[in-house]
Formats: sequence, structure tokens, C-alpha cells
Amino acid sequence: MSTGDLAIVFAVLMSLLGACGILYTQSRWRLRRDAGLVRAAGRLGATVAAGDGFEPSTLHFTVEGRPAHLEYELGEAPLTRVRVSLSRRSPGVFRIFRDSANRAKAKFAGATDLKVGHAEFDRVWYITARPESLARRIFTEERRDQVIESVLRIGVLPVPSIEITRDTLTVRASGILRREADILALAMTATDFVGYVLRLGPEDGIAWVAGGEADPGLCPVCASVLGEGVIHCDKCKTPQHQECWDYVGQCSTYACKGKRFVA
Repeated sequence: MSTGDLAIVFAVLMSLLGACGILYTQSRWRLRRDAGLVRAAGRLGATVAAGDGFEPSTLHFTVEGRPAHLEYELGEAPLTRVRVSLSRRSPGVFRIFRDSANRAKAKFAGATDLKVGHAEFDRVWYITARPESLARRIFTEERRDQVIESVLRIGVLPVPSIEITRDTLTVRASGILRREADILALAMTATDFVGYVLRLGPEDGIAWVAGGEADPGLCPVCASVLGEGVIHCDKCKTPQHQECWDYVGQCSTYACKGKRFVA
């Protein structure tokens, strides 16, 4: 074998060793990055789906037999959220948050800040619901303290919020949260609220929606009639108000994750 051939073989071997080193380093980095996610998965009986390359991993589990997952959204305003499919069994629209930006948006839209009868909680948290009776049915007198405890569990997280639409329950917080305790807080609060929603029943004027296709004349986010300002998800074609799309930040259909819309 000539000197030139030996040089080529050596270069190939060095390239392979370099590639193996990169893969090993990336694998070790991913293990450290996802350590909290893996530990939380063990507590929840969940599975971890590794992201491609440097994409974040996701967590998949079930809540009362319903598919749920924890995912990260990157970008200028990164967030961590747990989404649970309600299979169009939502009794209405419900939101609870405490940050000033969402408070200003809600007040501008004319949404009433509903009170649950707990002075300190009512001072800190802003609650909206349509119909308003939905909030009363969640914060019933018998379980009000339990529901408040579920909300306060995520109170230590940055910009926490809970949202119920016709199709999905979402518990979110700002930032990329990787600590086991933070992940479990989101997942446990989501689990609690699924239980609160599914055990309401058709009472106090709340019309439950049976499984099947959504009413094409209603927005899947706010459950109001689709009139002006309607757009369609470019991926699944679901119609919704553009204002509601902007609020959610993407398509509201469970697991669609569409980011683009068309008129």
C-alpha cells in the first residue's frame, strides 16, 4: 500500500472516530438534558420520545384513558405545556391565569373576572368562562379548596395558565422547564382538571358535546358562532377565529400543531 493510500485510510478512520465522538457527546448531552423528563416519566407511567438532533424530547402518557403529552415550544417566547385530549367533551371555555399581559387582553375583550369566594386567590388569579356557570361548576363549594390547591401547584412556575376549549385541556408555563418537580406540577394539575371537567355533567346550562365532529358553525376555542374574522388551519382545515388562533398561538385541534392558517 502506497503512502498516499495510507493517508486516505488514516483520514477516513479519523473522520469515523470524529463522528463517533460527536454522536457520543450528543448522546451524553441529551441524557443530561432529559434527566428530569425521564424521572418524571417514571412517576407518570409515561414514555419519552426523543427529539431529532437538538429538538426537545416530549413526554407521552394518558389521563383517565385520554391521550396526553408534554411538549416544548421554542422561539422568541418559549413555553412548556401539557395538553390532554377531551375528545370534544368540553363543557365550554375556561381560562385561568395571573400575568398582567393576559389580564389586559381579557379586560380589553370584555371578559368578566369571575370570583370563587377566596379573597387572596381572587386577588391574584383571573378567571374567565363561557358560560360563566362553568367556573362555578368547577369551583363548587364542596371541592373549592381542592381546585385552588390544584391551581396553586403551578403557581411557582413562570406565567402559569390553565385553558379548556371544546377539544383540549392545556396547562402551560413560560420557559423550557426540565426539572422533574416542574414537569410533575404541570402533569398533575392537568390530571386534576381533567377529572373536574369530566365529572361536571350536563348541569346549570352547560351543554356537553358528544363525541364526533365539532359543530362547523362554532369556533373550537371560544365556542361562539363563526362570523367575521374566520381563518382555517393550513394543516387540518379546522375553521376558527383569527383572534382565538392568535391567543392559542397555533391550531387548537388536539395534536395538529399547525402553525399556519389561510383565509
